[in-house]
Amino acid sequence: MINVFYAGNKKVFDMIMISALSMAKTASEPISVYVVTMDLSDENPKYIPITDAQVEFLDKLIKKYNDKNMAIKMDVTKTFKENRVKPINNIDHFTPYTLLRLYADIYPNFPNKIIYLDVDTVINNDIAELYNQDIDGYELGVVRDVFIFGLRLHKTYFNAGMLLINVPKCREVGLFKKARQLLETKKLSFFDQDALNYSVTYKKMLDRKFDSIHVPKKRYDKVVVHHMCDCRHHLVFRYKSKDFNAVKKYMPYYTPLIDEIIEIKKESDKL
Repeated sequence: MINVFYAGNKKVFDMIMISALSMAKTASEPISVYVVTMDLSDENPKYIPITDAQVEFLDKLIKKYNDKNMAIKMDVTKTFKENRVKPINNIDHFTPYTLLRLYADIYPNFPNKIIYLDVDTVINNDIAELYNQDIDGYELGVVRDVFIFGLRLHKTYFNAGMLLINVPKCREVGLFKKARQLLETKKLSFFDQDALNYSVTYKKMLDRKFDSIHVPKKRYDKVVVHHMCDCRHHLVFRYKSKDFNAVKKYMPYYTPLIDEIIEIKKESDKL
C-alpha cells in the first residue's frame, strides 16, 4: 500500500481530487490517500474543513481504478490547536493549512512512510517509483528547488511541495518539532519550507522527476510528479479564468485528464 497525504480546506478539494485521480490512474499498487483538514471557521469563515461527503466521493472515484484504493479523512483540528505554533513572520499570504505538513510526527495512526504532496500536483507516472525510494536512515526524500539561488544551502535547498517522509526517523531526530520551533524564533522568507530546510539533518536528494516544476514537453513522459506551483505558463489549477478548455492551448497533453475532470467536477460541485 502506498501512503500519500494532502492538506487543506474545502476550497482546495477540486485540486486534491485532480491530483489523486491522476495518481490512481497511473499507480501499479493500491494507494491510501489521507486528506488532512481542520475547522478554523471560528477564525476565518473561509477556513471550512473538507467534508465527509467530499472524501467519500473521492474514495469512490479512486476505487474505480483499484478497489483496494482508499481515501481517508483526518480532521486534525484538536491536534493543531493544542500544538499550534505562533510564527513571528507576517503570514497574511499563507493560510494555517500550509503548516499541517509540520505535524506529521504527532498525527495519530499515521503510517511510518508517507508522501506529502501539495494540492497543485499532477501524477504522470507510477507513484510507486517515488514511494519505493530507499530512505532508511533519512528523515526525508526531497528534490532540489529550481527557484532558489544565492543561499548558503541553495545546492541542496529543497522544495517542500513533495516530501517522502520517514516518520519514525523524523520523530527520532525531532525534525518537525525543530521546524515548528524555528517558525516561532526566526523570520523566514519561505516560511515552513525554510523551517524544514534549516532543521533537517538527514535528507536524500532525489531525481527532479519526482517534483518537477518546469517540464518541457519532450521530457514530460519521464516525470512522475508535475508540480504546477506558480508557473503561470504551466498553470492548470490556478488558471485565473478557471477555464480548463483554455488551458489546453498551453498544455495540450493534459487534454484527456481535463476532459475527464470537467465531467467529474459537475458531480463534485454539487457537494
